[in-house]
Amino acid sequence: MRSVIGAEDVEGVPRVSQTFWSGTTDAGTPTGEVPGPSRDLIGKRNVYRYSPEHLYEHVYVSSQRYAWQCLEGVQRGHGDMDLSTVWKFQDGLYLFCFREFRIAVASVWLHDLGYALKTTGVFLGLTGDGRSEHSRAGGHIYPLGAVAYPDAQPV
Repeated sequence: MRSVIGAEDVEGVPRVSQTFWSGTTDAGTPTGEVPGPSRDLIGKRNVYRYSPEHLYEHVYVSSQRYAWQCLEGVQRGHGDMDLSTVWKFQDGLYLFCFREFRIAVASVWLHDLGYALKTTGVFLGLTGDGRSEHSRAGGHIYPLGAVAYPDAQPV
């Protein structure tokens, strides 16, 4: 996965883009599942506690988008629907990446939705004064539930 900050804003396109691919090394015979795009999170709704002051809700609405809102923290009351990509590594272990429209930031998270219910990740974006910034974060995951679509399925 590669994240790139674009040279300028383009209306309707996130400023930070992401490109995905998988591969193998020649260091040995691959084992396990082949990582790749996944629809497993569609319909899931989780809360993410990043610190005592930061609580966010995610709703995974399709293979291309997720909705978020801040429940506690400096962004309380803010939310949006942004572009996202999910790759599955194995049952319960997912790479979740997003690209925001309103601010120049993208993120890469490893979600352990199995036993640990934890997440760790990085942000890449621009600060208010236009400098690039790379920061790390992590937190706990609290599943709230899921919906299943009976007939038509999201993209």
